[in-house]
Amino acid sequence: MRPDPDIRNFNPFPGLRPFASSESDWFFGRDVEMEEIYTKLLSNRFVTLIGPPGCGKTSLINCGVVPLVKHHHLDEGSEWRVICFRPGNDPIGNLARAITEEAAAAGKNPADWKMIQSELFDNPDGIVAVLRKFISNPGEKILLVIDQFEELFRLASKGKKEIVAASVAKFVGLLVEVVRQTNENIFTILSLRSDFIGDCSRYHGLTQLINNSNYLVPELGPDDYRRAVEGPVVNAGAKIDPHLITLILCDLGGRPDQLPVLQHAMMRTWKHWQKMGEPGRMINMADYEAAGKLSSAMSDHAESVYDELSARGKKICEVMFKSITEKSPGNRGLRNPTGFGTLKCIADCTSDELSEVLEKFRHPEQCFIAPLPDVPLTDDVVIDLSQEVLVRLWARLQDWVDREAASAQMYLRLSEASAMYQQGKTGLLKNPDLQLAINWREQILPTLAWAERYNPAFERAMVYLRTSERKFIEEEAGKIRAQKKRVRRIRIIASGLGVIALLALGYTLMTVERRKEADTLANISKVIMMKAVIEMEKADSSSIVAIVQKGLADSAASTASRKAEEAYSRIQISESRRLKAEKEAAEATKLKSQALEKSDSAEKAILLADQNVKATTEEKVEAMRLRMLSVGKTVSVKSVLLQGQKELQTLLAIRRIKGPIMMQIFMPDSIMQDGRMEAAFTNHLKGITETSGV
Repeated sequence: MRPDPDIRNFNPFPGLRPFASSESDWFFGRDVEMEEIYTKLLSNRFVTLIGPPGCGKTSLINCGVVPLVKHHHLDEGSEWRVICFRPGNDPIGNLARAITEEAAAAGKNPADWKMIQSELFDNPDGIVAVLRKFISNPGEKILLVIDQFEELFRLASKGKKEIVAASVAKFVGLLVEVVRQTNENIFTILSLRSDFIGDCSRYHGLTQLINNSNYLVPELGPDDYRRAVEGPVVNAGAKIDPHLITLILCDLGGRPDQLPVLQHAMMRTWKHWQKMGEPGRMINMADYEAAGKLSSAMSDHAESVYDELSARGKKICEVMFKSITEKSPGNRGLRNPTGFGTLKCIADCTSDELSEVLEKFRHPEQCFIAPLPDVPLTDDVVIDLSQEVLVRLWARLQDWVDREAASAQMYLRLSEASAMYQQGKTGLLKNPDLQLAINWREQILPTLAWAERYNPAFERAMVYLRTSERKFIEEEAGKIRAQKKRVRRIRIIASGLGVIALLALGYTLMTVERRKEADTLANISKVIMMKAVIEMEKADSSSIVAIVQKGLADSAASTASRKAEEAYSRIQISESRRLKAEKEAAEATKLKSQALEKSDSAEKAILLADQNVKATTEEKVEAMRLRMLSVGKTVSVKSVLLQGQKELQTLLAIRRIKGPIMMQIFMPDSIMQDGRMEAAFTNHLKGITETSGV
């Protein structure tokens, strides 16, 4: 039968907390799984639900298996009692508390839970014996639900004082013994995260139980997610836009831990729809976007709760979340349940201050922190995240987890170094490691309660750090003193160097002045030298001109002398040819006379004579021509000689050389002394001319 709640004050979506057994009417999408688990439970009296975090194992037990058990007991006529607990850091003690509470609910006179705890420790069949004694009636069946069974291994692996290996082994032995007693109406179901399944292999009996009966919780399909969104809305008497459902299914992506994210986003969407005060309106896109959608609804919600805290509350909140979370070797944020009393010591606060912060985050509308609000906060209560996905989606918490991991790493390095120093294997810290450690100490302000989570040798590590710091300060003080001494020495040396510098400066100025005077004198000397050079160049230029002119005159005189000698030579040649011609002409005349005497050869002689005469005549003409040429050339030579003589006389006058010297060079003494030679030569030419008839 569908409930009829007041939708103005009711929210069908639980958010981050798991569904309670009383909320099975709002639980949708796991119909097939709950039937299969119930069948395995009845057949084997034991079943292990295995699945990744956030897949809804607890809700499946509370709203799937437990309601089926209670429903079937009506048909069978037998009554079922359900004892549900989490092992936490004290599994046997928590079981004893759960049995005590159920005994009180059954109207039995419960014993003190500590007495039940002692009996569980002492008796190998302790669970069966305690249940017979304090709870079960003839014909009753008992369902033992152990939620989040992985806490048993997580806390044991951390080395907590509250839990030891013997206690864990004892609890596992009690559990295995209960399942082996087939004649008892005790059924056991436990939920286990899939990443802790390997830890169960250390216990042979538990491994055998899991192998015989286990159920791997499958991921919800699209139709299952649709029913999980639409079912609670319709069952509450409201409507939701089908397009919004399609968008939500697209936003889910494909991550296995999206189920609590979906429940939280739908809780916020429903709350916004209620706030608008329109009961008849369909839940639409505007409500979903106002809630922040799947991507940021959880982060925005957690941030708004954090902003409501005071400055002191924010500091306590940071320490609290750093303590109940940790980073896995795979760099993923994990839950780390921590006792309320331990948190007080780590945060260095009172119970009221810590409770005030916790109540903000475990309010029914938030449920970021477990346990639920109905559980009173005592020092033994374990504080934990309600969903591990909060580490991934809340940006501030993710930053806290990273910083806490870095702080823990620094402390572990410091602890290891202090242990090696105590053994004489290393020395004190030096910079930069020392400064990093000091900064870490001043920023984190670590306490013994915080340090015991990672390494109990807190005091040794802090003494090692203080000793390193003190040694460093002493060394730095010594360096400062030595530096001051060096500074004083440097000042004295600098003063002496200053005096020397002043003296050197004065000497330099004097040197500069003297250099200026020397430069002035050098410039004057250069001017005088330049003038002398100019005068020398002028004198050299005049000498060069005179030498050039002398060379030209010598060349001209040599040329005229050569030409005069050539003319004289031609005159002699012409005279010899003339004499030869006259001789040949005389011979020709003689031959002609002889030819006339000889009659037989007269004609031949005549012809021969004529030819000779003709040849002789031509030679005379040629001789005359040559003679005339010689005369012309002689006249020309004389003209050249006269002109050259005048120029030479001018040159000799300049150089103050007398004329007779040059005349002796160019004219032979015979020519100069015998002036009749020219008249005789002229008469001789005239005679030749008259003789030749030219």
